[in-house]
Amino acid sequence: MIVTLKRFSTTSKNTLGLYLIDSEFQCFSLEDPTQDEKIDGNTRIPQGIYPLKLNTEAPMNKKYAKRYPDIHIGMIEICEIPNFTAVFIHCGNDENDTEGCPLTGNVCESNVSGQGKIYNSREAYEVLYPKVSKKIKVEKSYIRVTDHV
Repeated sequence: MIVTLKRFSTTSKNTLGLYLIDSEFQCFSLEDPTQDEKIDGNTRIPQGIYPLKLNTEAPMNKKYAKRYPDIHIGMIEICEIPNFTAVFIHCGNDENDTEGCPLTGNVCESNVSGQGKIYNSREAYEVLYPKVSKKIKVEKSYIRVTDHV
């Protein structure tokens, strides 16, 4: 399985994109902006293809297991990113929630000052997460991150 994260807008504050599975839109994404030099918790991951795995050891895992007891089997971790660790697909609405991770949302907006935001993050996660986590359990799965900005 390959999940695609296609970025379509970036500013000095954040980056907006789309999550696709088999070229089918799943939800929006929001990430930190790109930086000339990596800043921990404030820099988006570079373009590339990265393996996905389920991480059951991360502190965030316990929180999500309680929040989503019927679907949660581990955090979806994006692995093998040069100079990055502990990058997870998770809920949040703006760059203050990302910590360098791509967030999920059903609604996307960008204002004239370049401030992007996503909404209905939990609802989007509840749709995307089961599709991806079930595949990770049974086959090698990857995320392709591309910039279209």
